[in-house]
Amino acid sequence: VTLAVTNSCNCISYYSMEIRIEGGPPVDITCNSVTCEGNTETYTANDICSGEWDVIGGTIVSQNGNSIDVVWDHVDPEEGFGYVMYRSECGCQQWTTIKVPVVLKEGKIKGQDGICIGKQSLYSLPQWPTTNVIWHISGNSGGNAYLTYTANRNEVYVTAQDAGTYTLTASYYNTLLGCSGEASFTITASEPVQITGGQNEVCAGTQQVFTTQPGLSAYWTITRNNSVVYNTNWVSATYTFALPGVYVVTATRPGGCISEPFVVNVTQAPAAPSGTISGETVICPGIAYVYTLSSIDPGMIPVWEVTGGSIQGSNTGA
Repeated sequence: VTLAVTNSCNCISYYSMEIRIEGGPPVDITCNSVTCEGNTETYTANDICSGEWDVIGGTIVSQNGNSIDVVWDHVDPEEGFGYVMYRSECGCQQWTTIKVPVVLKEGKIKGQDGICIGKQSLYSLPQWPTTNVIWHISGNSGGNAYLTYTANRNEVYVTAQDAGTYTLTASYYNTLLGCSGEASFTITASEPVQITGGQNEVCAGTQQVFTTQPGLSAYWTITRNNSVVYNTNWVSATYTFALPGVYVVTATRPGGCISEPFVVNVTQAPAAPSGTISGETVICPGIAYVYTLSSIDPGMIPVWEVTGGSIQGSNTGA
């Protein structure tokens, strides 16, 4: 492989690297498309040589030539998939990996355990092929929540209309193999947090105080350009925005209900005017005097202040 580099004077330099391509066809692993927890499956590599096997989520119980038998007995329930890997001793010695869907007897639902009243939150099971899922939600006495289905059978949205604790249950059945299982997940719904105080546009170096409405303790997080710069657990948060950038302030109630983000745009404070002020230094009371700024920096608007007197007309301009 050769790279030619040309500069503005049309001078050319060449950089080369030698790449060795090893022979041998790519290795494929044949298998079933989906299996059930506890089943033993056979996997075969179409390799003319011998090779090395490795498995994640299962146990190799026997090997015969380029075939292995795997019992799927310890798949991560959060992922719901196992992995079979093979590396040939010949040709291109790279790992070939296949992802194996394993329908578990007791799955694990992914999603937030704390949600805000009136807001949708997505929950999901592993996306197992040919698997039907029946979702159900139940709540505490007087609590009310409903489900909104998506185009994917393994996903559902939950919206709580009342504060309380809810149990989301998923019963699933694989129509190809006949295995089934169930998963449950506890959700706590609470009133959303409202952030009060603070301004959306400030200069660098400004200190702001944020509080929650109705004054409850919360876990505060402030990020700048997507990096966390401050956090505290209290009814309020006090922070000095030292650097310019885009900041996002959030407050999370115990249980996980997160406030709407409060965005603060911080700009660099302008430097002091470089010009000089001209005007009378000895004055008589009650008489108006005019003062001017000798020069104005580009893009700046002077704002005047006076101590012991008052400004007549606008307080901006030269």
